[in-house]
Amino acid sequence: MVRNARSLQVRFRNGEVFDNVQLLGVDSRRDVAAIRIAASRFPVQPVADAGKVTSGDPVTLIANPAGLPWSVSNGVVSGVRAADELPGAGTGYRLMQFTAPASPGSSGGVLFDRKGAAVALVVAALPQGQNLNFGVPLDAVIGLADAAPSKNFANGADLSLPNQKPVERAAGPSTPKASLDAPERSNRLNLAKDPATILQSFKTMYVDAEGAQHFNGRLLQAELGRQEDFGSLNIRMVDDARLADVVFEVRSVFAWEFPFVLRHQNTSVVLLSGKGRGPFSGPAGAASVAKKFVKLAQPHRVKKN
Repeated sequence: MVRNARSLQVRFRNGEVFDNVQLLGVDSRRDVAAIRIAASRFPVQPVADAGKVTSGDPVTLIANPAGLPWSVSNGVVSGVRAADELPGAGTGYRLMQFTAPASPGSSGGVLFDRKGAAVALVVAALPQGQNLNFGVPLDAVIGLADAAPSKNFANGADLSLPNQKPVERAAGPSTPKASLDAPERSNRLNLAKDPATILQSFKTMYVDAEGAQHFNGRLLQAELGRQEDFGSLNIRMVDDARLADVVFEVRSVFAWEFPFVLRHQNTSVVLLSGKGRGPFSGPAGAASVAKKFVKLAQPHRVKKN
């Protein structure tokens, strides 16, 4: 979730960017958080009473699917149902189902009723079927904004959108610079079959996040580099799978789950596996995956004194 992020950045349609962000309230059950920036007098949309919304009501979605900002799609409300009915969604809250197309990247988008009032915050989609999309009714979480600030995030000036070229930084132990001239894969590892030996000794890793849908490999590499203990793992990330000893594969299921495996190139043996969690938009999911990977890898990669 956002609360686990180290830094945040808020961008507006008019081009204004805010790098100093505070965390207000957090609703872990609904996977929603409220943040504050140092700005005021922005136009505010009224919030609709979700209890008065009925199946068949027309709705309009404004979101950023596939990194295409301010995209608009139309549909209808399919119903309001308990999260318990959806696998992996948790329990104890309502979700509004709607048919307006919501491609990956739409999380955080807002669903509006016919009068222009904000109805729901988009959080999820089911890959099975067509247009099985879900949002958390805004009237259930609007009170989060009334909470006192609980955290000041680090300055977000160096952050970039997933489809933008990241800011170049000097390579260091915690932010290895991917390079096509990386050393060839270890010949010893090419012949190794013992997973423990491979896990302890591999040197280069390729990140494959194509199956994650909601974030790309470059964003995940950046999140790995931001982890405080990643440098101690002595892993060099490369941009060419042919130069890697192992491949770090991530995919997504439902909207909150990002299972991952670390696989040896030559034998396809799975060396590590785990699962990250994050909202449909992806960055928090990438951060969660990176954190879980470092935690799992540390006992195998860091020598104890």
